[in-house]
Formats: sequence, structure tokens, C-alpha cells
Amino acid sequence: MALIAIILIAFFLTGCIQEQVKQEAKQEKQAMQAMQEPQEKQAEQAEQASEQVEAEEECWAGFGYYNEPTTNFNFDSLNWRIEKEGGITYYKTRLKFVERGGLPILITDVSFRTNPYKLKKINVSLDGWPSKQLYVSYDDAVMKCNDTMVAAVEIGLFLGFSGISTLQQKGKMKSCEDATLDTKVIVIQHKGCYPKVIEKENCITVETACLSLETVEALILRLIEIGIAEGRIEPQ
Repeated sequence: MALIAIILIAFFLTGCIQEQVKQEAKQEKQAMQAMQEPQEKQAEQAEQASEQVEAEEECWAGFGYYNEPTTNFNFDSLNWRIEKEGGITYYKTRLKFVERGGLPILITDVSFRTNPYKLKKINVSLDGWPSKQLYVSYDDAVMKCNDTMVAAVEIGLFLGFSGISTLQQKGKMKSCEDATLDTKVIVIQHKGCYPKVIEKENCITVETACLSLETVEALILRLIEIGIAEGRIEPQ
């Protein structure tokens, strides 16, 4: 009987040990998977970013040659300074915003991350100053592009400097169908390879293939030109 009890205990202990080994192996496998998932996600994000850069380079290849200044310069009736901050090159021009819809005169720098010579390569069909208030809408695809949030900040700052109110959107994003004489709509959408800006019936359409920052900056540069022509802005 004693022998049988010993054998039963041995079987019981062996089963416990095997179960423990299985649990430890399962936990180890789960830990390895947890470690691999962030790595795989990072690799996927890096691959997507690389593909986006390649696509942008292909789009820009069709624009031909443009100057690459390395020191301060004058271009498009504006004085430009080249400054580096946090490893990023900025092209800055100082402007005096004279007509701001009743707001006080403002003198400030307007910063671009893109060489203005390069921006002038983008076709911007815009002839008049925007209304005192407008909506800025982004489609889902362009929101996934790397620099869209930077572009949103830049256009928001410039409109604020100009005294133009950017209206808060509630519910569905505004489209060209919502544009009126008093309230324009800027629609930034992921479309085509070659970026361009088109105005039609109180709606400004920014078409860009993940060149959202460059295309929005080209729009801002064109608005500066119009503002100078209409006496709203003065170069400093």
C-alpha cells in the first residue's frame, strides 16, 4: 500500500510539474509576442513613412530646378531669413499686417518649412482675399500624412495674423457645397500626385498627395502676395 501511495504521489507531482512548465511556457510566449508587437508596429510605421517620402520625391521630380539659398535672401518682394531650430530649417519673413478686420496692426514673423523658391513651383489659382470667416476641412486620407498637423497650425496662425476667423466645425466636416459669399471653405484633400490650389465659387480646394505642408505653405505665400497687392500686408 505504501508503494502504491508513493507511486500516486509521484504521478501527482509529475502532473503538477508538467502543468507548471506549460504555464511558464505560455507566459513566456505571451511576453515574447508582447515584445514583438510594438517592434512590428514600429517597423510597419517606418515602412509607411519611407514609402510616403519616396512618393513625395517622385511628385517633386516633375517640378524641375529651383534655387536652394543658403544665406538670407530677397525673393517675391519679401526679405527672407534662414534659421535652424531643433534641427529644422525655417524660412522666415517679417510682415506688417495692416488691415485685420478692425484688430490692431500686427508686426510678426511668418515661418515656412519649405524653400519659397520651391513653393512657387506649385500651381496656386487664387485671385482674391478670403472673407472675414471661413472653414478649413481635411479629408481622412490627408490626415494620415506626416505633416498635416504642422500645416494645420501654420494656416491657422496665418489666418489669425490676418484677422480672419476660422470657424469651429460641428458634426460633419464642411465641403465646397457649404461655401457662401460670406463664409468660404478651404478643403484640403489627398488627390493626385502634383499638388495644386484651385478656387471656385467661394471654395478653395487644396489638392495634395501627402505634400500637405508644402501645398498649404504655397497657399499662404499666395495669400501674402494678394495681401500686399491689396494693401493689407506690408513687407518689413
